[in-house]
Amino acid sequence: MTDHFKGRQFNQSVITFAVGYYLRYNISYRDLVEMMRDRGIFVHHTTLMRWVQHYSPIMRALWHKRHRRTSKSWRMDETYIKIKGQWNYLYRAIDDQGLTLDFQLRKKRDFNSAYRFLKRLLKTYGLPHRLVTDQYGATLKAIKKLTREGYLHKGVHQCSKYRNNLIEQDHRFIKRQQVRSASYQSTRTAARTLYGIETMHAIHKESRKKLGLFGFPRSVPCTGAASRRSLRTRSRAISSQRRHPPRVQRWPPNPAPRLPSPSNLQPCSGSSRPPRSRRCARNGRCLAACRYRACPQPGVQTVD
Repeated sequence: MTDHFKGRQFNQSVITFAVGYYLRYNISYRDLVEMMRDRGIFVHHTTLMRWVQHYSPIMRALWHKRHRRTSKSWRMDETYIKIKGQWNYLYRAIDDQGLTLDFQLRKKRDFNSAYRFLKRLLKTYGLPHRLVTDQYGATLKAIKKLTREGYLHKGVHQCSKYRNNLIEQDHRFIKRQQVRSASYQSTRTAARTLYGIETMHAIHKESRKKLGLFGFPRSVPCTGAASRRSLRTRSRAISSQRRHPPRVQRWPPNPAPRLPSPSNLQPCSGSSRPPRSRRCARNGRCLAACRYRACPQPGVQTVD
């Protein structure tokens, strides 16, 4: 992106800092002016707005060019964005891991908007194994037409609100920008700003998936089949320990003594009990119940 900063008054690090912070966090242009003033950089808030409007489409194009690997299980939905007092619709698509696939701002929520968005999504990433959407009529109609045209196979599309909760929860980052969206006065300005916000959010999710922060190297390497196998083995061992905790040793820890020898057992002729049970002459307990434990003194056990 070095060529895109040619002729600017400020260098690349200052512009990327300002644009990145505005698109990543829910702050205004005037708040960003104060943050840069504390760092010794004096810039007007309208200059920051021109930077965001200029570099957001460039960031989106560069991200689309490099983002090609994705899962084959997709979630597609739309959310509401207010622009100049009217509701517009932001179509979004993510995979089963939560990574962003594509996004597009439309004025209406109808068949043409859903059809164009899904067609561009299928042309970019190919045929998915599963496509989960809601039960909105325009979306179902667009999917039926794409199936007839050969872009989708039968049985790929599913309508499940529980599986679609993943993208519903992913809308929260865009919903946090509602204070900022109240200042949108044109569709062009809103589209450029939202595309930059979606791009920064997608980059943040990818960097978080790779166990690293945006702009910093990864501290834990996780590339390669061997590293992935080690991580899977470690996770399986932890889960097995949680499912099967170690048994607690009962008291007493020492094993029971062996069966006493027949020499210590003396018959008793004056007993009226049946001869099958063996009881101790000292405490009267059955020897079979206590695993034939002998008394401390030898020769005091009897056989009834």
